Amino acid sequence: MNLYLTNPFAEAYVTHTVSDEHFVRYFSPVLVASAGPILQQGNVVVKGTQGSGKSMLLRLLDPEIRISYFQIDPEQKNPATRYPVAENLRNFISTRVDLNKSGLLDISSTLPEKPTSSDISDLLKSFTGIP
Repeated sequence: MNLYLTNPFAEAYVTHTVSDEHFVRYFSPVLVASAGPILQQGNVVVKGTQGSGKSMLLRLLDPEIRISYFQIDPEQKNPATRYPVAENLRNFISTRVDLNKSGLLDISSTLPEKPTSSDISDLLKSFTGIP
Protein backbone atom coordinates (compact mmCIF):
# COMPACT_ATOMS: atom_id res chain seq x y z
CA MET A 1 0.00 0.00 0.00
CA ASN A 2 1.37 3.40 -0.97
CA LEU A 3 1.39 6.12 1.64
CA TYR A 4 1.12 9.70 0.41
CA LEU A 5 2.28 12.60 2.55
CA THR A 6 0.01 15.05 0.74
CA ASN A 7 -3.41 14.83 -0.86
CA PRO A 8 -2.89 14.90 -4.66
CA PHE A 9 -6.53 15.96 -5.11
CA ALA A 10 -6.19 19.08 -2.92
CA GLU A 11 -4.77 21.01 -5.88
CA ALA A 12 -7.55 22.49 -7.99
CA TYR A 13 -8.56 20.47 -11.07
CA VAL A 14 -6.18 17.54 -10.47
CA THR A 15 -9.21 15.26 -10.32
CA HIS A 16 -10.11 16.25 -13.89
CA THR A 17 -6.63 15.94 -15.35
CA VAL A 18 -5.11 12.86 -13.69
CA SER A 19 -5.30 9.67 -15.75
CA ASP A 20 -7.83 6.99 -14.85
CA GLU A 21 -5.03 4.65 -13.73
CA HIS A 22 -3.45 7.31 -11.52
CA PHE A 23 -6.84 8.15 -10.07
CA VAL A 24 -7.20 4.53 -8.93
CA ARG A 25 -3.75 4.55 -7.37
CA TYR A 26 -4.17 7.95 -5.65
CA PHE A 27 -7.77 7.61 -4.48
CA SER A 28 -8.34 7.16 -0.76
CA PRO A 29 -11.56 5.37 0.19
CA VAL A 30 -11.80 7.20 3.56
CA LEU A 31 -14.74 9.41 2.48
CA VAL A 32 -16.67 6.70 0.64
CA ALA A 33 -18.36 5.35 3.78
CA SER A 34 -19.81 8.83 4.41
CA ALA A 35 -20.83 9.37 0.80
CA GLY A 36 -23.75 6.93 0.64
CA PRO A 37 -26.29 9.50 -0.63
CA ILE A 38 -24.40 10.10 -3.89
CA LEU A 39 -24.65 6.37 -4.59
CA GLN A 40 -28.39 6.08 -4.03
CA GLN A 41 -31.32 6.78 -6.32
CA GLY A 42 -32.29 10.39 -6.89
CA ASN A 43 -30.71 13.80 -7.33
CA VAL A 44 -28.00 14.90 -4.96
CA VAL A 45 -26.34 18.26 -4.39
CA VAL A 46 -22.71 17.93 -3.38
CA LYS A 47 -21.32 20.98 -1.57
CA GLY A 48 -17.99 21.72 0.05
CA THR A 49 -14.95 23.92 -0.09
CA GLN A 50 -12.28 23.58 -2.75
CA GLY A 51 -10.20 20.47 -2.10
CA SER A 52 -12.79 18.78 0.12
CA GLY A 53 -13.29 15.86 -2.28
CA LYS A 54 -16.50 16.67 -4.22
CA SER A 55 -15.11 16.09 -7.71
CA MET A 56 -13.03 13.17 -6.52
CA LEU A 57 -16.13 11.38 -5.21
CA LEU A 58 -18.13 12.17 -8.34
CA ARG A 59 -15.33 10.94 -10.60
CA LEU A 60 -15.40 7.67 -8.68
CA LEU A 61 -18.77 7.11 -10.38
CA ASP A 62 -17.43 7.58 -13.93
CA PRO A 63 -17.64 4.41 -16.02
CA GLU A 64 -14.01 4.86 -17.11
CA ILE A 65 -12.84 4.94 -13.49
CA ARG A 66 -14.88 1.86 -12.61
CA ILE A 67 -13.34 0.03 -15.57
CA SER A 68 -9.84 1.11 -14.48
CA TYR A 69 -10.35 -0.36 -11.01
CA PHE A 70 -11.18 -3.73 -12.54
CA GLN A 71 -8.38 -3.55 -15.12
CA ILE A 72 -5.77 -2.78 -12.46
CA ASP A 73 -7.09 -5.34 -9.98
CA PRO A 74 -9.32 -7.86 -11.85
CA GLU A 75 -9.80 -10.06 -8.80
CA GLN A 76 -10.41 -7.03 -6.54
CA LYS A 77 -8.19 -8.54 -3.84
CA ASN A 78 -5.81 -5.66 -3.12
CA PRO A 79 -7.36 -3.18 -0.63
CA ALA A 80 -5.31 -0.36 -2.18
CA THR A 81 -6.81 -0.89 -5.66
CA ARG A 82 -10.18 -2.51 -4.92
CA TYR A 83 -13.22 -0.50 -6.10
CA PRO A 84 -14.26 1.16 -2.82
CA VAL A 85 -18.03 1.24 -3.32
CA ALA A 86 -20.01 -1.39 -1.41
CA GLU A 87 -21.41 -4.07 -3.71
CA ASN A 88 -25.01 -3.26 -2.75
CA LEU A 89 -24.48 0.36 -3.96
CA ARG A 90 -22.93 -0.43 -7.36
CA ASN A 91 -26.20 -0.65 -9.32
CA PHE A 92 -26.19 2.85 -10.72
CA ILE A 93 -25.92 4.46 -14.12
CA SER A 94 -23.19 6.98 -13.92
CA THR A 95 -23.06 10.57 -15.05
CA ARG A 96 -20.89 13.50 -14.22
CA VAL A 97 -21.38 17.23 -14.55
CA ASP A 98 -18.49 19.57 -13.94
CA LEU A 99 -20.04 23.03 -13.85
CA ASN A 100 -16.60 24.62 -14.19
CA LYS A 101 -16.11 23.03 -17.59
CA SER A 102 -19.63 22.23 -18.78
CA GLY A 103 -20.31 25.54 -20.50
CA LEU A 104 -23.02 26.56 -18.03
CA LEU A 105 -22.59 30.22 -18.96
CA ASP A 106 -22.86 29.37 -22.66
CA ILE A 107 -26.07 27.44 -22.02
CA SER A 108 -27.63 30.18 -19.90
CA SER A 109 -26.71 32.79 -22.52
CA THR A 110 -29.26 31.15 -24.83
CA LEU A 111 -32.04 32.67 -22.74
CA PRO A 112 -33.81 35.71 -24.20
CA GLU A 113 -32.77 39.14 -22.89
CA LYS A 114 -35.89 39.20 -20.68
CA PRO A 115 -36.61 35.54 -19.94
CA THR A 116 -40.08 34.49 -18.85
CA SER A 117 -40.63 32.07 -15.99
CA SER A 118 -41.36 29.45 -18.67
CA ASP A 119 -37.95 30.11 -20.29
CA ILE A 120 -36.19 29.66 -16.97
CA SER A 121 -38.24 26.56 -16.18
CA ASP A 122 -37.23 25.03 -19.51
CA LEU A 123 -33.57 25.82 -18.84
CA LEU A 124 -33.74 24.22 -15.39
CA LYS A 125 -35.10 21.03 -16.93
CA SER A 126 -31.74 20.64 -18.69
CA PHE A 127 -30.03 20.30 -15.32
CA THR A 128 -32.58 18.49 -13.17
CA GLY A 129 -33.91 15.90 -15.60
CA ILE A 130 -37.46 16.71 -14.49
CA PRO A 131 -39.88 16.89 -17.44
